[in-house]
Amino acid sequence: MKKRKIEDALRDGELLMRTCGWVLCKNVLNRDEVRVLRKECDVLASQLDGDDLDDRGCVLDAMEKVPVTEACRADAFEYCNIRKDATNMNAGELTVLFRILFETLPNELLKVVRSEELFLFNEHYVCKPSRSSAEFSWHRDGEIQLAMVYAMGSKYAKNIYYSCWVALDDVSGENGALHFPGDGGDRSEAGDVVVSAEAGDVVVFSSHTLHRSGPNTTDCPRRAFYAQYSTKPIVRPRGGRSEVLSYAIACNSEQSKRRRAASAGVLRPVKKGDCPKEE
Repeated sequence: MKKRKIEDALRDGELLMRTCGWVLCKNVLNRDEVRVLRKECDVLASQLDGDDLDDRGCVLDAMEKVPVTEACRADAFEYCNIRKDATNMNAGELTVLFRILFETLPNELLKVVRSEELFLFNEHYVCKPSRSSAEFSWHRDGEIQLAMVYAMGSKYAKNIYYSCWVALDDVSGENGALHFPGDGGDRSEAGDVVVSAEAGDVVVFSSHTLHRSGPNTTDCPRRAFYAQYSTKPIVRPRGGRSEVLSYAIACNSEQSKRRRAASAGVLRPVKKGDCPKEE
């Protein structure tokens, strides 16, 4: 009976993704995982040097000020080496981050999207400060992030990716929740669906899904972690060859081994049987 309920839940999730383009996944991250992401988000916000978050579109990118190499665009070990310096995470925090990026979120996504493989395409934070007037009008992420790729022709227009929008604070219509067109759930005055979520919940939607979000009218910031995954590497033509757009880091067992190596505080290639066991 329990197995049937799980299978029914998976089918329901897949159906929602096909018909609505989005689904709310409850209690995906635990308190410790949320704490690690909140801490890094706050560190990045403190490093703005006077820049206004609203003017930046409320986006905080941990990789913005570190050197991005071609190797780290496709390899988790190289990505880890560079990512760790962005906010001076300790070994334990980095291990949590990589478990989230390469295991927890991809596994949750595979419950609603059928694919043999997933690749990390992009990740950043979206932080709406208290009493922020920043809001995002109706849009599809793919039309913005992949505009240059689409312009290359129909061969590249089939690219699609999926966003895992992780609530790091409890989210409602008052502090900038996501809105989607359609029926069901809480409704805004305009008639669209307002997705209320608790810290640790994840909203999954595709790059083709229409959505928006409102301002934060509360006295507290509204923080979210945005991790995006493609089912195959997203590339663009350059100089007669294909070049990875953003990142294309495979989420598989080998990458998980490399992620565990971070717990020792020394990043290095991992050999079979060389990974510490997790408690």
